Amino acid sequence: MSATAAIALLAALVAAAAAPKRFVVDGLSMAPGLMPGAVVATGWFPAGDRLTRPDRLETWVVAAPDGERAVKRLIGLPGDVVAVASGDVLIDGEPLLKQPPELAQVAVPVPIRGVVAGGRLEIAPREVLDDAAFAREVNRPLEPVADVGMTVTIRAADLPGSLVAGVEDARIGWRVAAGERCVVLAGRLDGHVVAVAWRVHRLEPTDAGRPLPDRVPRAWSVATRRTSVAGRPTLSPGLSLESDPPVVVEDVRIWRDVLVRPTAGGTTSWRLGPDEHLLLGDFPTGSVDGRQWGPLPRRALRQRVSRLR
Repeated sequence: MSATAAIALLAALVAAAAAPKRFVVDGLSMAPGLMPGAVVATGWFPAGDRLTRPDRLETWVVAAPDGERAVKRLIGLPGDVVAVASGDVLIDGEPLLKQPPELAQVAVPVPIRGVVAGGRLEIAPREVLDDAAFAREVNRPLEPVADVGMTVTIRAADLPGSLVAGVEDARIGWRVAAGERCVVLAGRLDGHVVAVAWRVHRLEPTDAGRPLPDRVPRAWSVATRRTSVAGRPTLSPGLSLESDPPVVVEDVRIWRDVLVRPTAGGTTSWRLGPDEHLLLGDFPTGSVDGRQWGPLPRRALRQRVSRLR
């Protein structure tokens, strides 16, 4: 082989190794963010993912114990004590709080209508079950979901004013400029009361099956640990949005969080060793994951991925 041919072959091998890999999702394990047929992709130089430190809540292609590849979300890191309690995941006894980008991937729309009068939105507490329109064929008893919230798009009046979101007994306020349009995202989530608001230039169309827009802030502006109460709430929180002067409420969407269930055998906690990671699906009812497999070694995490389409 000539030197030129050898160089060309080496360049082709490097290019092949550097190119992102794509995987087609099969099944509902990561629904609703990743439905069957969705495509996920790695970054450039995917082999390098095996050499870097995984971060919590990343999505990975893993080598499952049955020899198949699976897409799951990384929940537990080495040394963690991971538990499932009252529908939430706890890390070392503390609720694992999702940030808005993770919530956008897992939130499920709830067909609840609020009452809007005089620029005030009111959503009364009620029972919200962990039903899923995308998985009607799943045979399972429904359970109440405590973590429910709202995504509200408003347009401010011709004068500057204020917005106040109510979640249970909490009140979170923002100032708004005259004529400003913004989105308010607030609710009860993972043992916390959370809220964030941001400006938008126009009322963007949103898929009816997705209660949060594609672009959300990276972190909550308010995330307050809820006061401990006996048992898990069985009703959604009372939600409200009021303003002075009154604003125009352009769009309201109600969402619920994932309800994480223990295994059928009742396993609710895992203590991870120095090379162990626990991975779960985003749709626990339709997912075979770390709850059944147990923790996986680092070598089982092959490539971190993101949604492509």
